[in-house]
Amino acid sequence: THRPDVTSIFGALNPALDKIHSVERKAQSGMNWLLTQPASFLPQLFTRALQELRNNEHTKNLRVQIGIPFIGSAKALKKWFFLMGISPETHLEAGFLLESFERAERDGRLTFFADTWTRNCLEWALSLAGGDGVHYMPHALNERTAWILIDARGWQHSTGMDILLASKQTLIDWQIRY
Repeated sequence: THRPDVTSIFGALNPALDKIHSVERKAQSGMNWLLTQPASFLPQLFTRALQELRNNEHTKNLRVQIGIPFIGSAKALKKWFFLMGISPETHLEAGFLLESFERAERDGRLTFFADTWTRNCLEWALSLAGGDGVHYMPHALNERTAWILIDARGWQHSTGMDILLASKQTLIDWQIRY
């Protein structure tokens, strides 16, 4: 359980690359709060990783904030795949997602598709057993991404989970360009 009077030491988990033993080492070194890389690209893999964390003696009490990005284009999705070491050719879920974004772009329904996908991912992440909240990562906080967040906060209120917001400055610092 999180105590506000205790200093939090954050660590990261990339479910596509990291193994449980690397998270164990971080936890044994004092990490008590875990931010994940985007979980929504490989949901089955992420769910298994989250179950492993909760079943492991050294990691079961970590606070876990589940990373959910706002993806506005196939190009942005490819950038995230590159950053996370995900190959759409070898990860079928990722390949299907990329095809879906490309098809939505060709059909002229990208905005609707991207917004709906992001909203669904936020709700999925907030409903996962074993998660403590969501780390929402829009490329910019504007009216479009804010409404998705407001919708998710209604869901958040019913689940009692936290939503952390990545700032635009953080994304600039990472030099992510969309």
